[in-house]
Amino acid sequence: MTKAQIKLCERIYDKSDSTYSRLKMMAFLFNGKTLYSQGINAEKTDPFQSKFRKQVIQNEEYLDKRHAEADCLKGLADNKDVDPSKMTLFIMSKKKDGEFRSSKPCPVCRKIIESVGIGEICYVYNNRFVTEKLL
Repeated sequence: MTKAQIKLCERIYDKSDSTYSRLKMMAFLFNGKTLYSQGINAEKTDPFQSKFRKQVIQNEEYLDKRHAEADCLKGLADNKDVDPSKMTLFIMSKKKDGEFRSSKPCPVCRKIIESVGIGEICYVYNNRFVTEKLL
């Protein structure tokens, strides 16, 4: 992730609204330097995410709200025109004061990311930007 890409994500994040009242999370998928898609968390989930939740978590009390990663990646799963292994997924959330908050993907989102075949993910964890090469 470049600083310019992070700034672009921040501008989009600041202008976007989530229907999930507790906090806003967004995911941004880059194909090289080009923003390919974006997703935001929401109060309701969708079948794409639910399919993976059932594979990973058996506890029915799991918070089944739409996660930003699932929203961002659901259109990529069936697209044969792009190579997801060359893409980077950036996951972010900000506190009210503008600082980044931890945005490490949950086990369900991790399963989605791996199943789609994303090559790299970036997120904030323990106040640091983390980059993981997945393939």
